Amino acid sequence: MQVDLVILDELGYLPFSQAGGALLFHLLARLYERTSVIITTNLTFAEWSACSATPR
Repeated sequence: MQVDLVILDELGYLPFSQAGGALLFHLLARLYERTSVIITTNLTFAEWSACSATPR
């Protein structure tokens, strides 16, 4: 299936597990340079690592 746009709304509203973070990374890696991605969040950039069980 080919999609033109993926929207991840309110990323970080609820924290996700290590497995969830890995799945999200895998999804974004597969979409890279193929599909437009919009990510919305109320977190500041410095707080992004708090929404994953494995801060990097």
